Amino acid sequence: AVAALPPHDALLLRKVIREYRGVPNPLWSEDQLIDTGEGASRIDLDPESLERAQRNHSVYPKMAKQRAKLDKLPGFEIVEAKTSCEIDQILGVMARQRQQRMSAQGIPDLFQDPAVFAHYRRLAMDGCKDGRILLLGLRVGETWLATSYCLCHRGIVTGILCSLGEGPYRKHSPGLIATILEIEWGQRHGFSLYDFGAGSYGYKDRFGGRHRVIKALGVSATLRGSAYLALCRAR
Repeated sequence: AVAALPPHDALLLRKVIREYRGVPNPLWSEDQLIDTGEGASRIDLDPESLERAQRNHSVYPKMAKQRAKLDKLPGFEIVEAKTSCEIDQILGVMARQRQQRMSAQGIPDLFQDPAVFAHYRRLAMDGCKDGRILLLGLRVGETWLATSYCLCHRGIVTGILCSLGEGPYRKHSPGLIATILEIEWGQRHGFSLYDFGAGSYGYKDRFGGRHRVIKALGVSATLRGSAYLALCRAR
């Protein structure tokens, strides 16, 4: 596979896990891995495990109270996209909210790339109807509070995209509510795991998931590539 790549000095795969559902990852080679400090977490969705997480972590009852407050607001709605109109509406909101939030922080957002956006839209158009994609939006009237996008495959729901709106409804933590809605959706539909996806973020630990380390894989093809990877390791 490496031989089929175009000429390069180094190959760097930034998100490599040790195993997938008990199956060792053949790319996990200790002498080529770079410790990035990143990780991911996942939650078992069997009733006993999820009930234990809900019992031992305060985010669940806190968000239940916030959800109850939102339910009392006129025009509050949770939209699970099924039609092409709903998909386009929620993805458009997601793009605008992410652009506003991430540009303010000086963070590049690949979702703004037209080709990347079109890829996620194509997946949603094909997958929202049969449950391979879960695309959610929370709104009050015409004001969108949050959106989220999940891949649903082989018993695992993986959260990969989300966005939050600015304004007075942020105090209700709509992003955390969206995560709980994804977890509950996965359990209702017979999925065994909810995966938060790559990245070590404090909010993920609040749900009681199992942590796993993510490393980068570096393979040099030239002396210049070796120097670059040495710099990555030092950094």
